[in-house]
Amino acid sequence: MKLLNFLTSRKTNAVLLAVALVLSFAGQWTNRLQPQFFLYRTWWFSGLIILIALNSTACSVKRLVRPEDGPAQYNDIRFVVTGDGDTEKISEKLRQLFAKAGYLVTGDAGSRWVARKGKIAFWGSVLFHISFSIAGLGIILNNLFGMSGAMAIPVGHTVVEEHDAYVGKVWEGAFFGESHAGFSIYVDDLRPEFRYGNKTFSALEGHVLLKNKEGGSLSQPIRPNKGITFCGRKIMLGNFGAAPVISVHFNGTERWRSIVTLAAGGKTGPPLTFYDTVELPQTPVLAKIRIYPEAESKSGQWLSRSLLLKNPVMELELWEDSNLLKKGFLKPGEALALPSGLAVKFEAVRYYGFFNVSFLPGLWVMYAGLCLGAGGLMITLLSDYRVITVEKGSQNGQQVLVVSGWAYHYKNSLAGLIRNILHAFEYKEDNLAKG
Repeated sequence: MKLLNFLTSRKTNAVLLAVALVLSFAGQWTNRLQPQFFLYRTWWFSGLIILIALNSTACSVKRLVRPEDGPAQYNDIRFVVTGDGDTEKISEKLRQLFAKAGYLVTGDAGSRWVARKGKIAFWGSVLFHISFSIAGLGIILNNLFGMSGAMAIPVGHTVVEEHDAYVGKVWEGAFFGESHAGFSIYVDDLRPEFRYGNKTFSALEGHVLLKNKEGGSLSQPIRPNKGITFCGRKIMLGNFGAAPVISVHFNGTERWRSIVTLAAGGKTGPPLTFYDTVELPQTPVLAKIRIYPEAESKSGQWLSRSLLLKNPVMELELWEDSNLLKKGFLKPGEALALPSGLAVKFEAVRYYGFFNVSFLPGLWVMYAGLCLGAGGLMITLLSDYRVITVEKGSQNGQQVLVVSGWAYHYKNSLAGLIRNILHAFEYKEDNLAKG
């Protein structure tokens, strides 16, 4: 019984949603600071979503199994008809008046009856609660079977290549990740378009080759907001960036080479540079990299004229324990060397695209839940569920009729309606009524 009360509690629902909201905000920062940790894929976050879904379902079932006259227990409005006439005749007259006002009247006029209106608001509330369960189911499906995170894939590369700089930001389904073992995205081409002197990004188009482990493939153009459906997945192209190829040498021997995806960054105006920080493997050195796509030197400073990769220059800073070891500006083919024998070489630069992959059935279920929730909320807000009960009682040895009212939204409006209907009878408002 305690477990049932916990699951059907509105306070529980509010607390769970608040916790999920806080964790979602925190997860955005956690995922940036620790790329290998993805909060939304953890077993306890999935458990939280399941608990929210169970709570919403239990609340919905509780509302559905509530007795027909259940809402009358919330007698926000209460009147006592104290007329000397026959209470049965007054009750029958009130039944006719409420029916004339558009209320559905049920029950026996001789004992207790109920008048209702706007029950669609009740069903809207039930639909809104159920939508959380459906949306939660979609999230869980994507966490189990889908892929999460953004894949930054440079031109000429595929997602299955083991470059931690961009594959490390992809998380496969918690229990069925092996289903993606043969799935790959190869970026054959990426063409960003610019305007206003090639300084403002205006459009993006690419061409990708998709493959799965069964041998199926699909070669197709892709644009933002116009994804590709392939093998139960939805592949979306988001933004773009610059990805320099750098290599690390020690005493003339190449020890490491990788392509590094950089985020757009600029102090003023449109971001005309791309910037990020990289830990160089097998060394204690931290590299701060900034790419100037079309670089030019003015007054001893490097600037970028546009986002076209016409004359790229890489600004490189090498740090160790908060100490700047060396700084320089490199063109493709040039290197920055340290006295220790360590050298970092700027090999080349190319565009990359941000790709998102979702599990299509999970996405459909989640969107269906969101749409149902929006519809239920609109129904609830735009309509008002009202319940009025009339029953016999006694007061000071006199037979009376007790008229109780409950409204989902507009209680004052309902009280005014009842007063207008009772104006022909002798009545008083009960001061003991709940506000």
